[in-house]
Amino acid sequence: MKSIQRINMNRYFYLLLLGAIIFSCSPKVGNQVTEKTSEVEPENLSTEWRANAPDPGPAPEFNLGDYEQFTLENDLNIIVVENHKLPVVSYQLFVDKGAIVEGDKTGLASVAGQMLKRGTESKTKSEIDEALDFIAASVNTNSSGFYATSLKKHSEELLEIATDLLYNPSFPQEEFDKIIQTTKSGLAFSKSDPNTIASNVKGAVLYGKDHAYGEFVMEETIDNITLEDVKDYYRKYYFPNESYLIIVGDITSSDALDQAKKYFGDWKADPTFKKHIPPFVERPESNTVNFVNKDGAVQSVLSVSQTARYKPNAEDRLAASVMNTILGGYFGSRLNKNIREDKGYTYGIGSSLSPDLHIGSFSTSASVRNAVTDSTLTEIFREIETMRTEPVDQDELELVKNVLTGKYARGLESPQTVAQYALNIARYDLPKDYYKTYLERLEKLTPEDIQMAAKKYLDPEKMQILVVGNEDEVASKLIPFDGNGEIDFYDVKANKIDKSVSENTDDESNDISAEEVVDKYLEAIGGKEKIKQVNGMFIKSVAETPMGNVTTTIKTADNSKLNMTVEAQGMTVQEIVFNGLKAKMGGMQGSQVIDDPKEFGRFRNMAKFAPELDYFSSGDYNVEMKGSEKLDGTDVYKIVVKTIDGSTLTEYYNKETGLKEKVVSNAEVNGQQISTEQVFEEYKEVKGFLIPHSVTFSGGGMPFEMVQKVEEIEINPEITNDDFKVE
Repeated sequence: MKSIQRINMNRYFYLLLLGAIIFSCSPKVGNQVTEKTSEVEPENLSTEWRANAPDPGPAPEFNLGDYEQFTLENDLNIIVVENHKLPVVSYQLFVDKGAIVEGDKTGLASVAGQMLKRGTESKTKSEIDEALDFIAASVNTNSSGFYATSLKKHSEELLEIATDLLYNPSFPQEEFDKIIQTTKSGLAFSKSDPNTIASNVKGAVLYGKDHAYGEFVMEETIDNITLEDVKDYYRKYYFPNESYLIIVGDITSSDALDQAKKYFGDWKADPTFKKHIPPFVERPESNTVNFVNKDGAVQSVLSVSQTARYKPNAEDRLAASVMNTILGGYFGSRLNKNIREDKGYTYGIGSSLSPDLHIGSFSTSASVRNAVTDSTLTEIFREIETMRTEPVDQDELELVKNVLTGKYARGLESPQTVAQYALNIARYDLPKDYYKTYLERLEKLTPEDIQMAAKKYLDPEKMQILVVGNEDEVASKLIPFDGNGEIDFYDVKANKIDKSVSENTDDESNDISAEEVVDKYLEAIGGKEKIKQVNGMFIKSVAETPMGNVTTTIKTADNSKLNMTVEAQGMTVQEIVFNGLKAKMGGMQGSQVIDDPKEFGRFRNMAKFAPELDYFSSGDYNVEMKGSEKLDGTDVYKIVVKTIDGSTLTEYYNKETGLKEKVVSNAEVNGQQISTEQVFEEYKEVKGFLIPHSVTFSGGGMPFEMVQKVEEIEINPEITNDDFKVE
């Protein structure tokens, strides 16, 4: 029988992806804190200023500005904030539906909100856009209504357009299809982005996947949404009762009320409609460690969170807010000083204490090196415990009061802030003078008030700890933080994973080495000697992307020379030529010649037809067996390969066929850690070799998933040295 040789092609596709990443994505600066909190540190402050807080003075008085509230006969709440500095008026419609459980159609609310602006019964989307451009106005729709703004003289035309969108949406099928496709493309990034994964899984763990606060959008939930679902959602939830219209700008209260009556007075109410109220979720009985594996990751994204009975109208809300600011709510917070400045574990860490009518929450999060993940958790719990057990120093309290006073004063410069304050008073049943007395109440807070709030809202023994990171390097160190001494593992979709199979001593993966896995693979593809006869290849592949098709042409020779060209829209986006001794990289951002031998390893590695041949013989690789597990329902062996250039490859081999199913690549590029995933499918025979003709890429900062399809391929083609000239 003719043997079919299965050749791993991941190096070629990995090279393509690296090229796309390096030359199309701007470098990130530092690491962003997942939970953005209260305030950044004022600029140009000396260390003496930080050490010595100014003496407290009387609470300043600020004019909040006037606002009026009305209610139409259909129960639509109207809030008007006059501001005559500029001849501009804005209208925000907030439809307060409550927290809706979307289930297997999660994402429906967002899609429905976007569809409101995609056409009406009398106008197409392009006609709407043209009408808005003509009056230099804008309207943005969302799941809770719309935000519209224009010059005062065009406010009537603006309301004509905005209310036409609200009352008469046409929901065109072609626009729905575009939104679905765009949404799915965006989800490709989140599938491998550790911060997005952490945010999604944290919510699911904290509240439950079936809770309105715990569900998150996935590709399969978007696929479940139909245009009829969007229409049904619109019919169910867009009503004036339980809704608010906030009008801000160069308009009098009487004129605003007249406009509200004219354009919203006939909006039909639904007296049977009731807001969706989510149930409260109790804290766990003890600290729980939850882990999402990110193969090869050099950093962990961690969070410590818990639910809280903390409402917007709580009497001690201001004390609790100040407490969180001291703990982790601004750049000079205790968490940031300790973990960022003193320990150097992270670029930044913050915390939030978020009030909610139904379920408040506390959370702190950061990205840290693998080696200090457990140490960071130790310091987080230390700071939380100190906040609860020791009164804050008066000087520290006064410093934070000054920070919050400055933030408050700056916020009042915006009429939208005053409008938001008015909306909060109406929604949360706050005292009419709640914000006018803010500074006075802030000034009266004592260290005892802060400590009391910490004891009430923070419980360091009932936290949900979530870590997204490298299981092999981090997970075992986190066991002491779990109250039961067991870690709960989840996948990126927040499905709990039973690790008992991979930990079972009877598992056959404990009796097989990494070298045996690779040898089995090489034997399955026809034997090492046959593979050694391949010394070159030509391959042309095409990927369909939201920006158009991307065509990649790759030529190799002697398992050491490489020529790759990436083209899009008739232009050469990327070109790499390596002759074995020198490399040239070029493209839209210029070109450079690389002659540093330290850089050659990655080029040689990618030029090899089957680098697995050298895994245990060349000294360029360190290969380690990591056991076996399920990969999308398939039993696979898992090995980790560290290359001479510092890259780490986590490879998954099908137990039955020996075929390589997936590779997760981690490499440092321009000082950044780039993580990508490649899934190999559609293997087809080419001159006795079985080669994947479809490779799906995700990660690496790409905002979409890319599927590379092979169109032409030749084994041992006639390729001249002219293809590898570097000048």
